[in-house]
Amino acid sequence: MIGYLSELVQIEEVITTAAAAAATSTSAAVNMAGFDGCAFVGSISAAGAGSLAKAQQSATSGGTYVDLEGTSQPLTTNTRFIIDIQNPGKQFLKCIVIRGTSVVLGGIWAIRYRGKSLAQSQAGALLGLEKFVSPAEGTA
Repeated sequence: MIGYLSELVQIEEVITTAAAAAATSTSAAVNMAGFDGCAFVGSISAAGAGSLAKAQQSATSGGTYVDLEGTSQPLTTNTRFIIDIQNPGKQFLKCIVIRGTSVVLGGIWAIRYRGKSLAQSQAGALLGLEKFVSPAEGTA
């Protein structure tokens, strides 16, 4: 029986934590083959003027990426954001974080969902994945 969130989605860190800077951060390409949607989830602990996050798409992993209309979100200090894309027009997505005068980035994660097959395996290097059904109280 599939009942765990981790079996229904694929979770991958696409931008790692970054110290204060005013540079643009671009995620790894997210291959949407076999999935209907992808939510980019991220956090910003400090943000300067002009900071924003947005999504882009391309037909190929290394191709030219084009902004997706309406996905731009302004970022302020202690912002959490989600950019959720369903049924993109092209196979590859990226999340772009334009870091205004100085931005401290938390990690940015891609959560692919509604896969064509269930029981997803997790991509990338996870610290650990454990599943529990009705765990008893006690020492963790």
